Amino acid sequence: MFGQITSDPLSVLEYLATARNAGSPCALVVLVSVEGPASRSPGTLMAVRDNGEYVGSLSNGCLESDVVSQAQETMAANQVRRIRYGAGSDYLDIQLPCGGAVVLLIIPDPSPTWLDRAITCLHSRKRFDLDLRDLLPGNLELAESYPRIQYQPRLQLAICGRGAEPVALAHLAQSSGFGVKVYLPESEEVARLAAQGIDAQIISPTAFDGASLDNRTAFVAMFHDHDYEIPLLGKALASRAFYIGAMGSHRTHEARLVALQDLGYSATELNRIHGPIGLVGPMKDPQRLAISVLAEILGEESPQIQTV
Repeated sequence: MFGQITSDPLSVLEYLATARNAGSPCALVVLVSVEGPASRSPGTLMAVRDNGEYVGSLSNGCLESDVVSQAQETMAANQVRRIRYGAGSDYLDIQLPCGGAVVLLIIPDPSPTWLDRAITCLHSRKRFDLDLRDLLPGNLELAESYPRIQYQPRLQLAICGRGAEPVALAHLAQSSGFGVKVYLPESEEVARLAAQGIDAQIISPTAFDGASLDNRTAFVAMFHDHDYEIPLLGKALASRAFYIGAMGSHRTHEARLVALQDLGYSATELNRIHGPIGLVGPMKDPQRLAISVLAEILGEESPQIQTV
Protein backbone atom coordinates (compact mmCIF):
# COMPACT_ATOMS: atom_id res chain seq x y z
CA MET A 1 0.00 0.00 0.00
CA PHE A 2 1.37 3.41 -0.89
CA GLY A 3 -0.28 6.81 -1.04
CA GLN A 4 0.05 10.49 -1.71
CA ILE A 5 -0.99 12.83 1.10
CA THR A 6 -3.04 15.78 -0.16
CA SER A 7 -6.07 17.75 0.95
CA ASP A 8 -6.78 19.14 -2.52
CA PRO A 9 -10.13 17.80 -3.83
CA LEU A 10 -9.15 18.34 -7.47
CA SER A 11 -6.02 16.19 -7.09
CA VAL A 12 -8.12 13.36 -5.64
CA LEU A 13 -10.74 13.59 -8.39
CA GLU A 14 -8.10 13.72 -11.14
CA TYR A 15 -6.49 10.60 -9.69
CA LEU A 16 -9.86 8.83 -9.86
CA ALA A 17 -10.30 9.90 -13.48
CA THR A 18 -6.81 8.64 -14.37
CA ALA A 19 -7.52 5.28 -12.73
CA ARG A 20 -10.87 5.00 -14.50
CA ASN A 21 -9.33 5.84 -17.88
CA ALA A 22 -6.68 3.16 -17.29
CA GLY A 23 -9.44 0.60 -16.63
CA SER A 24 -8.46 0.22 -12.97
CA PRO A 25 -11.26 -0.26 -10.39
CA CYS A 26 -11.31 2.59 -7.92
CA ALA A 27 -13.36 3.99 -5.05
CA LEU A 28 -14.11 7.46 -3.75
CA VAL A 29 -14.07 7.93 0.02
CA VAL A 30 -15.96 10.93 1.43
CA LEU A 31 -15.69 12.07 5.03
CA VAL A 32 -19.36 12.97 5.56
CA SER A 33 -19.58 13.61 9.30
CA VAL A 34 -17.37 14.61 12.23
CA GLU A 35 -18.25 14.46 15.91
CA GLY A 36 -15.98 16.14 18.43
CA PRO A 37 -12.33 16.90 17.65
CA ALA A 38 -10.91 15.57 14.38
CA SER A 39 -7.93 16.26 12.16
CA ARG A 40 -10.00 16.64 8.96
CA SER A 41 -13.22 18.45 8.05
CA PRO A 42 -16.42 17.04 6.50
CA GLY A 43 -16.03 16.88 2.74
CA THR A 44 -12.43 15.65 2.80
CA LEU A 45 -11.83 13.16 -0.03
CA MET A 46 -9.65 10.12 -0.62
CA ALA A 47 -9.34 7.92 -3.71
CA VAL A 48 -8.29 4.27 -3.62
CA ARG A 49 -7.34 1.90 -6.44
CA ASP A 50 -7.80 -1.86 -6.29
CA ASN A 51 -4.03 -2.37 -5.93
CA GLY A 52 -4.02 -0.39 -2.66
CA GLU A 53 -2.57 2.81 -4.07
CA TYR A 54 -4.37 5.90 -2.83
CA VAL A 55 -4.41 9.70 -2.90
CA GLY A 56 -5.75 11.85 -0.08
CA SER A 57 -5.70 11.89 3.70
CA LEU A 58 -8.56 11.36 6.16
CA SER A 59 -6.58 11.44 9.41
CA ASN A 60 -3.08 11.79 10.75
CA GLY A 61 -2.31 8.24 9.68
CA CYS A 62 -4.49 6.23 12.04
CA LEU A 63 -7.23 5.35 9.51
CA GLU A 64 -5.76 5.17 6.04
CA SER A 65 -4.56 1.56 6.13
CA ASP A 66 -7.97 0.24 7.19
CA VAL A 67 -9.82 2.54 4.80
CA VAL A 68 -7.81 1.12 1.91
CA SER A 69 -8.76 -2.44 2.94
CA GLN A 70 -12.40 -1.44 3.30
CA ALA A 71 -12.35 0.26 -0.09
CA GLN A 72 -10.88 -2.83 -1.76
CA GLU A 73 -13.73 -4.89 -0.29
CA THR A 74 -16.35 -2.43 -1.57
CA MET A 75 -14.84 -2.59 -5.04
CA ALA A 76 -14.94 -6.39 -5.00
CA ALA A 77 -18.58 -6.35 -3.85
CA ASN A 78 -19.49 -3.25 -5.89
CA GLN A 79 -21.49 -1.98 -2.95
CA VAL A 80 -21.46 1.34 -1.09
CA ARG A 81 -20.20 1.10 2.49
CA ARG A 82 -20.76 3.43 5.46
CA ILE A 83 -18.10 3.26 8.19
CA ARG A 84 -17.80 4.95 11.56
CA TYR A 85 -14.45 5.27 13.32
CA GLY A 86 -13.77 6.53 16.83
CA ALA A 87 -16.28 6.94 19.65
CA GLY A 88 -19.25 4.58 19.17
CA SER A 89 -17.57 2.59 16.39
CA ASP A 90 -17.72 -1.17 15.96
CA TYR A 91 -13.99 -1.10 15.13
CA LEU A 92 -12.68 -1.13 18.69
CA ASP A 93 -9.11 -1.81 17.58
CA ILE A 94 -8.95 1.48 15.65
CA GLN A 95 -8.86 4.48 17.94
CA LEU A 96 -8.75 8.16 17.08
CA PRO A 97 -6.21 9.87 19.37
CA CYS A 98 -8.21 13.10 19.20
CA GLY A 99 -11.16 11.40 20.93
CA GLY A 100 -13.78 12.25 18.33
CA ALA A 101 -15.57 10.21 15.67
CA VAL A 102 -15.82 10.33 11.89
CA VAL A 103 -18.22 8.77 9.40
CA LEU A 104 -17.05 7.81 5.91
CA LEU A 105 -18.88 6.75 2.78
CA ILE A 106 -16.94 4.50 0.39
CA ILE A 107 -18.37 4.63 -3.14
CA PRO A 108 -16.95 2.15 -5.67
CA ASP A 109 -16.48 3.36 -9.26
CA PRO A 110 -18.29 6.70 -8.96
CA SER A 111 -20.27 7.93 -11.98
CA PRO A 112 -17.95 9.02 -14.83
CA THR A 113 -20.43 11.77 -15.74
CA TRP A 114 -20.36 13.14 -12.21
CA LEU A 115 -16.58 12.87 -12.02
CA ASP A 116 -16.04 14.70 -15.32
CA ARG A 117 -18.45 17.44 -14.28
CA ALA A 118 -16.70 17.95 -10.95
CA ILE A 119 -13.23 18.13 -12.53
CA THR A 120 -14.38 20.49 -15.29
CA CYS A 121 -16.00 22.78 -12.73
CA LEU A 122 -12.93 23.04 -10.51
CA HIS A 123 -10.55 23.37 -13.47
CA SER A 124 -12.58 26.31 -14.74
CA ARG A 125 -12.27 27.84 -11.24
CA LYS A 126 -15.93 27.52 -10.40
CA ARG A 127 -17.45 26.21 -7.19
CA PHE A 128 -18.60 22.60 -7.28
CA ASP A 129 -21.44 21.30 -5.11
CA LEU A 130 -21.35 17.64 -4.14
CA ASP A 131 -24.89 16.35 -3.63
CA LEU A 132 -24.60 12.73 -2.52
CA ARG A 133 -27.87 11.97 -4.30
CA ASP A 134 -25.93 12.29 -7.56
CA LEU A 135 -23.47 9.64 -6.41
CA LEU A 136 -25.95 7.35 -4.66
CA PRO A 137 -29.08 7.32 -6.86
CA GLY A 138 -29.95 3.84 -5.59
CA ASN A 139 -29.63 4.80 -1.94
CA LEU A 140 -31.36 8.16 -1.55
CA GLU A 141 -32.18 7.61 2.12
CA LEU A 142 -28.49 7.34 2.95
CA ALA A 143 -27.56 10.24 0.65
CA GLU A 144 -30.17 12.59 2.10
CA SER A 145 -28.98 12.02 5.66
CA TYR A 146 -25.86 14.12 4.99
CA PRO A 147 -25.53 17.78 3.92
CA ARG A 148 -24.46 19.05 0.51
CA ILE A 149 -20.74 19.83 0.31
CA GLN A 150 -19.31 22.84 -1.51
CA TYR A 151 -15.80 22.74 -2.97
CA GLN A 152 -13.97 25.90 -4.01
CA PRO A 153 -11.19 26.02 -6.63
CA ARG A 154 -7.70 25.55 -5.25
CA LEU A 155 -5.89 28.66 -4.09
CA GLN A 156 -3.97 30.49 -6.77
CA LEU A 157 -1.07 32.91 -6.38
CA ALA A 158 -0.08 35.47 -9.01
CA ILE A 159 3.38 36.95 -8.45
CA CYS A 160 4.78 39.92 -10.35
CA GLY A 161 8.35 40.89 -9.58
CA ARG A 162 12.06 40.83 -10.22
CA GLY A 163 14.93 39.11 -8.43
CA ALA A 164 15.25 36.30 -5.91
CA GLU A 165 12.10 37.10 -3.89
CA PRO A 166 9.42 36.18 -6.46
CA VAL A 167 11.33 33.03 -7.40
CA ALA A 168 11.52 31.88 -3.76
CA LEU A 169 7.81 32.59 -3.21
CA ALA A 170 6.85 30.75 -6.41
CA HIS A 171 8.71 27.58 -5.37
CA LEU A 172 7.29 27.60 -1.84
CA ALA A 173 3.72 28.25 -3.01
CA GLN A 174 3.85 25.49 -5.62
CA SER A 175 5.19 22.96 -3.10
CA SER A 176 2.38 24.03 -0.73
CA GLY A 177 -0.34 23.15 -3.25
CA PHE A 178 -1.10 26.56 -4.72
CA GLY A 179 -1.68 27.12 -8.40
CA VAL A 180 1.16 29.52 -9.25
CA LYS A 181 1.59 32.07 -12.03
CA VAL A 182 4.74 34.19 -12.12
CA TYR A 183 5.23 37.31 -14.23
CA LEU A 184 8.83 38.51 -14.62
CA PRO A 185 10.54 41.04 -16.93
CA GLU A 186 13.56 38.84 -17.75
CA SER A 187 13.13 36.12 -20.39
CA GLU A 188 16.02 34.07 -18.94
CA GLU A 189 14.36 33.76 -15.53
CA VAL A 190 11.01 32.98 -17.17
CA ALA A 191 12.61 30.15 -19.14
CA ARG A 192 14.33 28.80 -16.01
CA LEU A 193 11.11 28.69 -14.00
CA ALA A 194 9.18 27.17 -16.89
CA ALA A 195 11.78 24.39 -17.10
CA GLN A 196 11.11 23.71 -13.41
CA GLY A 197 7.39 23.26 -14.04
CA ILE A 198 6.25 26.71 -12.86
CA ASP A 199 3.89 28.74 -15.04
CA ALA A 200 6.01 31.82 -15.83
CA GLN A 201 5.47 34.61 -18.35
CA ILE A 202 7.22 37.80 -19.42
CA ILE A 203 5.52 40.85 -17.96
CA SER A 204 5.35 44.58 -18.56
CA PRO A 205 3.11 47.11 -16.81
CA THR A 206 0.90 47.37 -19.89
CA ALA A 207 0.76 43.64 -20.70
CA PHE A 208 -0.46 42.27 -17.37
CA ASP A 209 -4.15 41.32 -17.35
CA GLY A 210 -5.79 41.31 -13.94
CA ALA A 211 -8.93 39.55 -15.21
CA SER A 212 -7.62 36.16 -14.02
CA LEU A 213 -7.42 37.34 -10.40
CA ASP A 214 -10.57 35.78 -8.96
CA ASN A 215 -11.72 35.53 -5.35
CA ARG A 216 -9.52 32.45 -4.78
CA THR A 217 -6.40 34.24 -6.05
CA ALA A 218 -3.79 36.21 -4.12
CA PHE A 219 -1.67 38.84 -5.88
CA VAL A 220 1.83 39.84 -4.75
CA ALA A 221 4.09 42.52 -6.28
CA MET A 222 7.78 42.03 -5.47
CA PHE A 223 9.83 44.80 -7.08
CA HIS A 224 12.76 46.83 -5.86
CA ASP A 225 11.91 49.37 -8.60
CA HIS A 226 8.60 50.39 -7.05
CA ASP A 227 7.49 52.68 -9.89
CA TYR A 228 7.10 49.52 -11.98
CA GLU A 229 4.43 48.13 -9.66
CA ILE A 230 1.93 51.01 -9.65
CA PRO A 231 -0.01 50.08 -12.83
CA LEU A 232 0.08 46.41 -11.82
CA LEU A 233 -1.40 47.19 -8.41
CA GLY A 234 -4.08 49.23 -10.14
CA LYS A 235 -5.13 46.20 -12.16
CA ALA A 236 -5.08 44.03 -9.04
CA LEU A 237 -7.32 46.54 -7.24
CA ALA A 238 -9.82 46.27 -10.09
CA SER A 239 -9.95 42.49 -9.63
CA ARG A 240 -11.61 40.18 -7.10
CA ALA A 241 -8.30 39.00 -5.62
CA PHE A 242 -8.80 38.10 -1.95
CA TYR A 243 -5.29 39.29 -1.07
CA ILE A 244 -3.13 42.04 -2.56
CA GLY A 245 0.36 42.64 -1.23
CA ALA A 246 3.46 44.59 -2.24
CA MET A 247 7.05 44.24 -1.05
CA GLY A 248 8.91 47.13 0.58
CA SER A 249 9.44 49.06 3.78
CA HIS A 250 6.87 51.12 5.68
CA ARG A 251 8.22 54.25 3.98
CA THR A 252 7.97 52.61 0.58
CA HIS A 253 4.41 51.56 1.28
CA GLU A 254 3.40 55.07 2.29
CA ALA A 255 4.86 56.43 -0.95
CA ARG A 256 3.06 53.70 -2.89
CA LEU A 257 -0.29 54.65 -1.38
CA VAL A 258 0.26 58.34 -2.15
CA ALA A 259 1.04 57.52 -5.79
CA LEU A 260 -2.12 55.40 -6.10
CA GLN A 261 -4.22 58.02 -4.31
CA ASP A 262 -3.00 60.63 -6.81
CA LEU A 263 -4.34 58.36 -9.54
CA GLY A 264 -7.80 58.47 -7.98
CA TYR A 265 -7.92 55.31 -5.86
CA SER A 266 -10.05 55.59 -2.72
CA ALA A 267 -9.00 54.89 0.84
CA THR A 268 -11.19 51.77 0.81
CA GLU A 269 -9.37 50.44 -2.24
CA LEU A 270 -5.94 51.27 -0.85
CA ASN A 271 -6.73 49.48 2.41
CA ARG A 272 -6.82 46.24 0.42
CA ILE A 273 -3.07 46.42 -0.16
CA HIS A 274 -0.89 44.69 2.45
CA GLY A 275 2.43 46.39 2.97
CA PRO A 276 5.01 45.66 4.14
CA ILE A 277 4.05 42.10 3.26
CA GLY A 278 4.47 39.14 5.55
CA LEU A 279 3.12 37.85 8.83
CA VAL A 280 6.54 38.29 10.44
CA GLY A 281 8.97 40.98 9.49
CA PRO A 282 11.01 42.60 8.35
CA MET A 283 12.61 39.72 6.45
CA LYS A 284 15.73 40.27 4.36
CA ASP A 285 16.17 36.64 3.32
CA PRO A 286 14.07 35.66 0.22
CA GLN A 287 13.18 32.19 1.56
CA ARG A 288 12.08 33.47 4.95
CA LEU A 289 10.16 36.30 3.34
CA ALA A 290 8.35 33.73 1.19
CA ILE A 291 7.31 31.77 4.30
CA SER A 292 6.12 34.96 6.01
CA VAL A 293 4.11 36.10 2.96
CA LEU A 294 2.50 32.71 2.40
CA ALA A 295 1.48 32.58 6.08
CA GLU A 296 -0.16 36.00 5.76
CA ILE A 297 -2.02 34.92 2.61
CA LEU A 298 -3.31 31.76 4.29
CA GLY A 299 -4.61 33.90 7.14
CA GLU A 300 -6.81 35.77 4.66
CA GLU A 301 -8.26 32.82 2.71
CA SER A 302 -11.78 31.45 2.97
CA PRO A 303 -12.34 27.68 3.55
CA GLN A 304 -11.98 25.44 0.51
CA ILE A 305 -14.63 22.98 1.69
CA GLN A 306 -17.96 23.85 3.31
CA THR A 307 -21.10 21.89 4.15
CA VAL A 308 -24.53 23.43 3.61
